[in-house]
Amino acid sequence: MRKYILFFICSLFMMFNPVKLQAQGKSKKNVTSVSKVNFEKIKFNPFVKKGQKETVALMVSYPDIFPIGFSKDGCFAYITCKGVDGRGGSDVVFTIIDLVTDDIPKKTVYQTEYSSGLDAVKEFIKAEGNAVDEALKETSIEIMNCTWKDFPINHKGKKISVQIEKQDTGKKMYDFLTLLNYEVTAFNEDGGKKILARKTEQICEDIYVCGYFENPFEQRIAVIIGEEKIGFEGAHEIDYEITGCNLNVWK
Repeated sequence: MRKYILFFICSLFMMFNPVKLQAQGKSKKNVTSVSKVNFEKIKFNPFVKKGQKETVALMVSYPDIFPIGFSKDGCFAYITCKGVDGRGGSDVVFTIIDLVTDDIPKKTVYQTEYSSGLDAVKEFIKAEGNAVDEALKETSIEIMNCTWKDFPINHKGKKISVQIEKQDTGKKMYDFLTLLNYEVTAFNEDGGKKILARKTEQICEDIYVCGYFENPFEQRIAVIIGEEKIGFEGAHEIDYEITGCNLNVWK
């Protein structure tokens, strides 16, 4: 009799708590639309997180990064949001980058009056969410939790680091904006190295390696570079650039 009572109670529990049970099982579905993403949870700033905030004088603008996900063939989708001095409000930029070639098949810039990065992104998703979902579908990008990590990487028992070599061209734009040449280079403990990105006469005062995101589908990472620039009325700000690195291929 006691067994029948227990069975009856368990049946009632399952009947009235299906959501809770499903959340604990393997049948829980992945997020398939950016409208369902909790942007408050994924928002972060790798530059400030790395502890470099104190090193840059007069820094007033730190863009937020909202990583969206990866594809199995090396594409990475993310959103950045940065306040715009002078004009006010924020620029929300949705980008898909091919980490194999560093080509950018999709980039959308959305201007909003919100100064808060989170509010600005929410407005962007409300207005452009369907187009973002379509772009993710076209590039086979899966929405997922992306964890920011710092260098060096321990890959197959070997450390991999990324460094920047910069050169002042001696040139100025408008007599006060510095033009730099720089290379982003990856090194491994076996003496291997490869150039990930090279830029010439880039308008920036300094460059920083801020960390990386790792593609869970393959041994490839998205390296985050911070370019320090002079913005409105001389205030300094950071712009993020991303470049790809295959952890298994070395020249």
